[in-house]
Amino acid sequence: MPWSAEARRAFCDSQFDLQHRHYVTQYAHGHFLVVQHEGVAIGRLYLNLQANELWLIDVLLDQAWRGHGRGTALVAWMQVLVASLRLDALRLHVLQYNHDARRLYERHGFVPEASEGVHLRMVWHQLNMA
Repeated sequence: MPWSAEARRAFCDSQFDLQHRHYVTQYAHGHFLVVQHEGVAIGRLYLNLQANELWLIDVLLDQAWRGHGRGTALVAWMQVLVASLRLDALRLHVLQYNHDARRLYERHGFVPEASEGVHLRMVWHQLNMA
């Protein structure tokens, strides 16, 4: 968009605020985490504890930090968290066309559960942990 830097920032801030309010309203047992590298924010992570499962609601890494193992580290951390809390599963939705993310999850043992429109629901069971 041919907007000024200030207009772009205001738009992005308003979109983040709306999405954040939606997530904290929808997910009563949710947690919003800032992903950092050496004290610098490089992304965000929304998790929700539901029944005996952890749901990955949203994850976003700054474009400059993608493809450097950070996503792999986050998924591995969530799997360890699920195991340490003795939860049954880690679940998520991923866009059907987001092949990179789907491959990441599949490498970590996630399996497709259901197709839900443009999203694919995937699950990783704690019992699958090697």
